[in-house]
Amino acid sequence: MSDEKDGSDADKLLNNILPSYHMFQSTISKTLSTSREDYLTDPPIYEVTPVHSNVSTPALSVLPSPVNELTNVNSFPFIEAPEEQTFDDDCIDIWENTILANVHRLKNLTNSKSSISKDLQVEIFVTKDVVQKGMKPSIIDPHEREYQQGDYIHGFVTIKNNSSVPIPFDMVYVVFEGIVTIYDNKGGMIDVRKPLKVEKYLNMLDLFASWSYANIDRLVTDHGDPHDWCDDETDPYDNARLSIDAKRLFQPNVTYKRYFTFKIPEVLLDDICEYHGLALHTQVPPTLGKLRRVDTTQLGDSSIKDLCFIDACSSYTVEARVIGRSSDFCKSDSKDHYVVAKESICPIRVIPNTKLEHIYNTRTMNHEISIFYAAFESTVREKLEEAEHLSTASMGERREFSLSPQTSRESSSIKLNQLYTQINSKFEKTTSDSKSFQEQNYQFISPIKKRSLTASKDIGFISLSTPKHDYRTSYIPPPKYRKGELKDKETQLTIPIDLTYFYRINSLKQPSMPKIKSITAELTALTIKSDKYPIPVEFNHEMCFRDKEVVKNSKQVVDNFDRIVIQPNKKNLQKLTYHLKHLGSDVFKVETKLFNDLKSLAFLSTKYQTLVISDLNFSSTTEKSLVTSIEDITWQIEPTESTEYETYSKKFNVHIDLKRAKLKGSNNENSELLFDNYTLVPSFQLCFLSRLYYIKIMVHLHSGEILQIPAPLHIDK
Repeated sequence: MSDEKDGSDADKLLNNILPSYHMFQSTISKTLSTSREDYLTDPPIYEVTPVHSNVSTPALSVLPSPVNELTNVNSFPFIEAPEEQTFDDDCIDIWENTILANVHRLKNLTNSKSSISKDLQVEIFVTKDVVQKGMKPSIIDPHEREYQQGDYIHGFVTIKNNSSVPIPFDMVYVVFEGIVTIYDNKGGMIDVRKPLKVEKYLNMLDLFASWSYANIDRLVTDHGDPHDWCDDETDPYDNARLSIDAKRLFQPNVTYKRYFTFKIPEVLLDDICEYHGLALHTQVPPTLGKLRRVDTTQLGDSSIKDLCFIDACSSYTVEARVIGRSSDFCKSDSKDHYVVAKESICPIRVIPNTKLEHIYNTRTMNHEISIFYAAFESTVREKLEEAEHLSTASMGERREFSLSPQTSRESSSIKLNQLYTQINSKFEKTTSDSKSFQEQNYQFISPIKKRSLTASKDIGFISLSTPKHDYRTSYIPPPKYRKGELKDKETQLTIPIDLTYFYRINSLKQPSMPKIKSITAELTALTIKSDKYPIPVEFNHEMCFRDKEVVKNSKQVVDNFDRIVIQPNKKNLQKLTYHLKHLGSDVFKVETKLFNDLKSLAFLSTKYQTLVISDLNFSSTTEKSLVTSIEDITWQIEPTESTEYETYSKKFNVHIDLKRAKLKGSNNENSELLFDNYTLVPSFQLCFLSRLYYIKIMVHLHSGEILQIPAPLHIDK
């Protein structure tokens, strides 16, 4: 059965509901603060009132419940909000204080010596189809496939109390989560228990599988009584109990079963990037890095090397958790709080499809990203200019400026949007009716010198260029997920190159053409992470290298992401901090959001993993046949109006096969192909983790000069 058919069947079979307010309070919005509840009292009894002459339809009358979780509403630490605060802001504050959002902060007894944790057995099973009562489930190994948007994850959770006494609990959660985790890395020693940052970009709770005061029809074929707790309902297939005790007790030697179904969304929720609202941060990211909360060697994933940081990962998991109060499980704790009594984790590998609009609108997206970042830089620059002005101002002028309503009230976000509009309009005006924007090149220029024993003399300069173009290639799964052999067209790229030599007339009696020693290519996987503050901008390849690089000698360092983005923002942060310290925050006002945004960019961490691509082929731009040596392509004299230089050029194509790449520094010359050793996941960006790719073409001259130009690369699925 195809995945498409499975999805269609699931859509027809599964029931969709909205949770009641009581269900919402007892599951999704359950707060971190413990409440006093009597679980041992019988649950509320529902009855239908008699039909009186003055009542046209029967009405439900609910007897007061001894378990009133609505008292938890007042436990949220609300602060009186200003008038402009919206209901959505309140929801964010509430969510940040829920157990679902902070479960990673709770004490976890799963791998401890706790007797109760050892007595609880929690297991997750993934199935091919929707699980139904009385039918044999088709259990599959989820680690044998890669999931994508729209795919269903079906299965069930079993919970068994292997002790001789009932075990109490407060909550049973079954969730599908997508999380970025940044670990504390001290000299290669990673503390898995206390990560620096845990950011949940996806958090889906299955209300049917999780415990709540409700009996809801999971399937459209179900016709259950919503007021019946179904205490004795079992699955005829294995006699597992389908309902959990309303008194929140796991009875001795009883196996409980809870069905779940999750559907991977097409995009993340808009408020995932709540501080900046960046579109790329709401796209479903791929699985990246090593999930250190589980032993991945048991899953067969230890061989997947995706060039990520060792202390960061983006992961998806189905998790089942039993949560209770420490007073029930940890008698030594002086203060009552929630703890995870037992959890089970099932990693799910997700590799999303690339949105078509991102493929066909790359140029427009790059333009908007560049303009927005320029606006951010302009905002910071204006703030520093304001500080410089205040530094030389008199005390009276400073006092007057500090009382200015514009200084104290204008939001940096509003300012940023205004600057974006201004810069964008100026850019469009200067490039309208001009082909320059459409014909931009990446260019590298280096002098050519005639060296002698005593000195060197400039005899001209050489230019290496290629048209600006975003190259795209397909995602290649690891061997265990791959179907069939790799096709050459999936990994091959052709990059046009223009090598131009400007020879200074009369510098020598007869021009000597630069001799090319070799041409090499490298693929760079750039991973970017922020340990604390969300990244305030989107990235493009314009932030990874300059459009034009002019070098004066071979020792000059070529700019990269660190030199273009991180170092300038670090200098600006130092200046801003200096002015805040010397002027005082009462005089020099800096919005907290702007300051944190600057800190985010200033303290970004980067990892450049370079792969050398071997076995390059070349062809002339005027001929179709391939050549193995660049010397087979002759220099051509170019017409010029210059009286100072003669111009010669080689125009050719570099043909690259990405599967011929290997990690730089590897000593194994006979290593297998790239995609059998390493996995290049699709490009993505999140608030705390991003991945970009690019290729560098390098021309090595016999005279010692090395020319290099970049080529942006996107990996799509």
